[in-house]
Amino acid sequence: LSGGLGAVTGAAGAALGAATGLAGSAAGAAADVAGAARGAVTGAAGAAAGAAGAALGAGHKMASSAVDAAGDAAAAGSSGLLKLLPLLLLALLAFLGYQYCNRPTETQQMVAATPAATLMPKINSSLSMVYGENGRVKITGVVPDQATKDAILAEAKAVYGDKFDADITVNANAQKAGWFAKLKDIFTNFNIPGAELSFDGEALKVAGVAAAAALVDKFKGLFPSFNITSAFLNIAEAAKEANAKAMAALASLSGTSSADDVVKALNLQIVNFASGKSDLPKENQDILKKAADTLKAMPTGTKIEVGGHTDNKGAAAANLKLSESRAAAVQKFLVGLGVKPDALTAKGYGPDKPVATNDTEAGRFSNRRIEFALSK
Repeated sequence: LSGGLGAVTGAAGAALGAATGLAGSAAGAAADVAGAARGAVTGAAGAAAGAAGAALGAGHKMASSAVDAAGDAAAAGSSGLLKLLPLLLLALLAFLGYQYCNRPTETQQMVAATPAATLMPKINSSLSMVYGENGRVKITGVVPDQATKDAILAEAKAVYGDKFDADITVNANAQKAGWFAKLKDIFTNFNIPGAELSFDGEALKVAGVAAAAALVDKFKGLFPSFNITSAFLNIAEAAKEANAKAMAALASLSGTSSADDVVKALNLQIVNFASGKSDLPKENQDILKKAADTLKAMPTGTKIEVGGHTDNKGAAAANLKLSESRAAAVQKFLVGLGVKPDALTAKGYGPDKPVATNDTEAGRFSNRRIEFALSK
């Protein structure tokens, strides 16, 4: 009997292990448990019947007792198994229920398989306009949709005809701005050669030649809630400020200063030549006089290039010649102050090496320059 119950318990344990390891085959595992149990009971009953047959030779009474004992044993085994089976099935059902409730849903699987979309940051819509001295208007900008781009081009054509060049980019991340609804007013009022106008979201900057200051009040009336700033080119004031910095930098040099220090100080100045001329302005003569002593003390073999540059207005050949004569004028003045002739070279580049756009007066002003550089 003990062996029979042990077999029943072993079969039940095997069934529970199979259920845990093979959740997908739970139904088959349950059938195996029941089959194993029935086999164990049958085996126990057969063993008991065999014992009864052996005892029959000893006596009828003993055989009867053995048969009764076998029946009791079978009944006991069957009763124990019947009590155990509900618990095993309950454990199996609980395990399968847990696995089912915690399975990945279809949505979770899709989220795991699909990378999160990258959200692009919003940007301001922009519109920049430069009224060239040749009468053409250059328009650039970024807007959120094709409809806004088309509206800009249509209004520009209505005001300027074919005298404009536009480069408008469509970017869905650009935000709508208050100036969209007043494109006609913007183009109609933007009519001063040399003026510059730039919208950045709800901010507006008016710049360019001094005459463009007249646009400020007009656009304040059109956009009273906008942040409007201005910056106008004053060539004389810009040159005065730059030359003061150059003079201060040269004054700070000492006997241990390098040729590179001198070059950097000289490049702070603005040599404001008269249009089409190469006569060295008085204020720049004073700066060169201040630099001459340091240049004369440079180590033997030091060479500095004096480069002349122009904007792109006019013929390229004429600009090249003008840049050469301006560079030569600076070289000649320094040699006259005692700087060794072989320490300086003069070279003209014309408009070929701009440092700013030639579309604006401020940019062209920056491109018209004398630039010092150590020769390699």
